Amino acid sequence: MYPGGDPHKVKEICHQVAVVWKHLTHPNIVPLLGIAINPFELISDRMPGGGLTEYITNHPDTDRISLLSDVAEGLNYLHSCNMIHGDLKGSNVLVDVTGRARIIDFGLAMVTQDLDLIRNGSAEHGHSARWIAPEILDGRGTYSKEADVFSFAGVAIEAFTRAAPFSDKSPRMAILAIMGVWMLTYVHIHCEFRVASAFQRGNA
Repeated sequence: MYPGGDPHKVKEICHQVAVVWKHLTHPNIVPLLGIAINPFELISDRMPGGGLTEYITNHPDTDRISLLSDVAEGLNYLHSCNMIHGDLKGSNVLVDVTGRARIIDFGLAMVTQDLDLIRNGSAEHGHSARWIAPEILDGRGTYSKEADVFSFAGVAIEAFTRAAPFSDKSPRMAILAIMGVWMLTYVHIHCEFRVASAFQRGNA
């Protein structure tokens, strides 16, 4: 039930997350109703629209920009409270009865996920790698607000394609694709900087 960590420690941290979650109030955050002890579960309000992709599939004419704006507002609120989601993806965005998107399961990924399993693209949480920032996958960085923004881009892909990022690739190949995109971006920016610097020196 609690992969990637000691069950007692995970439960303790989940309690801490629940205490914080209980005090969060925002129209784009799923409210926490309570905690079940045996088995341990966090109980939230029911969202009849289902997950983001499910809702868009059932309502193909829905305003996807509006839904993504909801997600952005919810994520911005979490960050303003110094909270990091850590596992933002379409299945962690639910839609309420009014058609408003709400974020759920923030903070829990950092408790339960085993990064070695994620990097291998296997086991229970391997699918989450498609939304995880490259600096986390290669071990150079940690969960952060910036990493959440990277994951938000993956949610946007889901909203407009109704498919996960790199859905045509296996989890392991998706990781390689994410790392490849990051390296190409880095090289592009680095080369542009070098060229600009050389141009400035030449005109000095």
